[in-house]
Amino acid sequence: MALLPEKEHLRAHLPEHFILYKPRDIVSGDFYWFHEEQGKIIFVVADCTGHGVPGAFMSAIGESLLGQIVIEKNIMNPAKILEELHRLVRRALNQNDEIGGSQDGMDVGIIVIEKSVDTEKRVICFAGARRPLYYTKEGELCEIKPDKSSIGGWQQEDERHYTEHRIELKVGEMIYMTTDGYADQPDSQMRVFAAKRLRELLKFIAAKPVEEQLEILDEELKRHQGREPQRDDITVVGIRVN
Repeated sequence: MALLPEKEHLRAHLPEHFILYKPRDIVSGDFYWFHEEQGKIIFVVADCTGHGVPGAFMSAIGESLLGQIVIEKNIMNPAKILEELHRLVRRALNQNDEIGGSQDGMDVGIIVIEKSVDTEKRVICFAGARRPLYYTKEGELCEIKPDKSSIGGWQQEDERHYTEHRIELKVGEMIYMTTDGYADQPDSQMRVFAAKRLRELLKFIAAKPVEEQLEILDEELKRHQGREPQRDDITVVGIRVN
């Protein structure tokens, strides 16, 4: 099972944030990862193949490899992190072997928050493997779409290239990262919550304190879900730029 970052450590570097983290089973295929170095904050949200024990195994691999890439190799560019993560996942799971290799993988979003020349702004660098980034800008909710290739999995290429996106945000704006579990949760009529509805909800709550945002997201999910079992692991992370 992945060892998630300690709350106190997160709060020291991200004083205003929330994490809605709801494993479907006791252990989870979703994980989030955090590191701060050289004035840069790196935050990762990942959705691994499966849930329960198989998903948790992939989560542990992902967390370990991120430590190698970011801390040991000092790679800080989010696109380069994804590219190296893909290469190392394929090696760790022997995915070059068409007969014996596992075909598991993960969908990942990575942000790197940097200081800007303008003290009232921050530079946000993002790269996504099938997971988008949502952020607020002057009252609107914006989306950066991810690249369409997962990390690891069935595709044959050892090298895969991802796109780095750079934006400047004012202090006080919100950044959101999610796995697909919230949007894909069905109600009793098997109607999913849906990504569009989640985006509308994020826009509605963005100006509220982060603790209240977390409560609203949790309550809306419970209201939608009713007595329907949770389908997948669920993770939603909100960070106020500071």
